[in-house]
Amino acid sequence: MNAPVAGRARGFGFAGFLILIGLMALLANLDQLPDGYWDALWPVLLIALGADVLISRVHPWLGSLAGLLVITAGLVAAGFIAVYGVGLGPLRTERVRVEIGPATTARLELTVAGGDLTLRSGAGPGALVEGTLKTRAGEDALQSTVRDVAGERQVALSSDPGRRVGFGFGRSFAEEWVLALARDVPADVTVRGGAAGMQLDLRDTQVRSIQVSTGAASAQVWMPAAAGLTQATFEMGAASLVIEIPAGVGARIATQTGVSSVTVDEGRFPKVRDGEHRSTGYETAANKVDITKKAGASSIRVR
Repeated sequence: MNAPVAGRARGFGFAGFLILIGLMALLANLDQLPDGYWDALWPVLLIALGADVLISRVHPWLGSLAGLLVITAGLVAAGFIAVYGVGLGPLRTERVRVEIGPATTARLELTVAGGDLTLRSGAGPGALVEGTLKTRAGEDALQSTVRDVAGERQVALSSDPGRRVGFGFGRSFAEEWVLALARDVPADVTVRGGAAGMQLDLRDTQVRSIQVSTGAASAQVWMPAAAGLTQATFEMGAASLVIEIPAGVGARIATQTGVSSVTVDEGRFPKVRDGEHRSTGYETAANKVDITKKAGASSIRVR
């Protein structure tokens, strides 16, 4: 009778790398990676697979270790390139300015592919929004559409009209948005994308609603001080979200699943039930904010 043949020890192998690729694609589609990570990462996965196959001929687990070391180094390098633009050349600045025109209200949609966003009040006379966009793109990156509907000026600003996730050839660029919004125009604001850092100072604005859907690593938002009722919704994969509510402004704060740490100033906003805080006299307050925070952030602070 023939003796059983011992099975050949195997390392991480091709199947393991398929799992890694699938996980990275999933995270990218869920906006949990800065934009640009995937384009920089997929060649690293091929290199890691090659290292695994080559070195595994000597020892299976040494090959696996080599592959994982390549992936780790690639993740770190891709993160710096995607977020900080290391080694991609100087930033190119484009001016942003959209007039308010005959409209009496506005709707602003911002799509930030990756990098930092600063939005505050203080647009110049006649402007709804103005500021700068800095990128490392070799050509004009700013995309804008403007239309008027029933007295409302609707503006969409983007640096990347065709965001993609996949085995794309090309490179994403770190970017920096610095924008000022008109102080006296009632507006609805939506922010989407994979911004790495965000500061939204809406204190001296008439923002009626703010919706943020992004994979930002950190965000700080100052709510309007005198805009009547402001509805705010945050759907973020952020590691940190800080919401500042001006003195004298009432607030209702509702948090849903996925938030691992919630800190609310209960002296101003007492807890009324699990997942909800509300200031005394909220219903009759002249200026108030209704905040809903959905799953994602590992920490949220409201003060």
